[in-house]
Amino acid sequence: MKSELHLVIIWEKAAHYREEIIADLRVHFEVLQVYEVVWSRERFSRNLSRFYGKKLPNGSEKETHCGTGPFTLIVFRDHKVNYGERKTSAGLVHVNTNVFDAKTSYRTWTGGGHKVHATNSQDETIHDLLLLLGMDLYQFESEHSHTWDGSVEKLSTDLIGTQGWPNLESLFSVLNKLVKYVVLRNFDYLPVEYHIGDHGDIDILTDNYEDICHIANAQKVFRKGCRVHYTVDVNGQRIPFDFRYVGDGYYDTMWQRNILESRELSPHGIYVPNDENYFYSLFYHATVHKRKIATDYEERLQKLAHASGIEIPSDIFEDHNKIRSFLWAFLQARGYEFTSPSDLSVFYNEDIVDKKTISFRRKLSNVLGRIRHIVKRKILRVAGVKSLAIENE
Repeated sequence: MKSELHLVIIWEKAAHYREEIIADLRVHFEVLQVYEVVWSRERFSRNLSRFYGKKLPNGSEKETHCGTGPFTLIVFRDHKVNYGERKTSAGLVHVNTNVFDAKTSYRTWTGGGHKVHATNSQDETIHDLLLLLGMDLYQFESEHSHTWDGSVEKLSTDLIGTQGWPNLESLFSVLNKLVKYVVLRNFDYLPVEYHIGDHGDIDILTDNYEDICHIANAQKVFRKGCRVHYTVDVNGQRIPFDFRYVGDGYYDTMWQRNILESRELSPHGIYVPNDENYFYSLFYHATVHKRKIATDYEERLQKLAHASGIEIPSDIFEDHNKIRSFLWAFLQARGYEFTSPSDLSVFYNEDIVDKKTISFRRKLSNVLGRIRHIVKRKILRVAGVKSLAIENE
């Protein structure tokens, strides 16, 4: 089997075993590089949360257990790769048993717990290397092709993206390697020519909501658990993102999975839906998730239908019954259904969908949403402001 890159982290609280662990790694693997890494004190908790993909507060048990001081990162090559089942906290997992068993030994040496981290698979190595060093496997191997010379490189740096992203290209380059996603719409200008005023939120669908939020270093805008609106720091600007996820009711779950499985890489280097899913998901969004179908959506959908050879009546947007019949034919043919979004800030058009799918909570949310919409319009009229966001609702 082909050799693999892996890594071990010796957190501060296990530092007194560093020499023994490195010596053992050199016996069983080819050590390529050793680093002593320092994360900034004020960002340590955030770094730890993003690294492990779970929100950890300042002074968490994990932080106390591992320590917040300098830690050692060892990158090595396994030339005798062997995969098998091992019992973990997540149950039986298919892992590189050479690395997993070494990690288990090191954790025993250091008194138990998780004061030593190691990658279980090549995918985990890709994740960890990119976050820790900002390098993919190819870049690391090209820069470290020889066996470690014994010198320890000192790094004082937080995880990639911790202080923001230089541009959207760099953010999407990382997302492409670490998480499955698609940009659902308004992607024609991404990632190079994005402007907040022109395109609004960047709408993402993913199969791992927590991962993408941590990897992007996204900041939640609203405290409500159902809201998925975030901002991401890009070149000092807070770019708005909505992170939709499989099972959230934004679209039928089977449809969401199909959108992700059939995604395509655009010429600009971002993942987007294929032509059929793009048209129908946009049609669904424009008619089910909106109070009123915006003129620009009508024009765009007519052009997309023509380009894709999809036949739609020229007057379809003037008749709710025609919209419902057209959508229902598509959904039924593929085994999908109308679904009510768990994010109650998303409108759910009762004139289009089957009213049996609308819960009391959703109906109340729609009523309150209409009231907020009316009040907002009146405030903006008084102020003499025309809101693009309101026009598109």
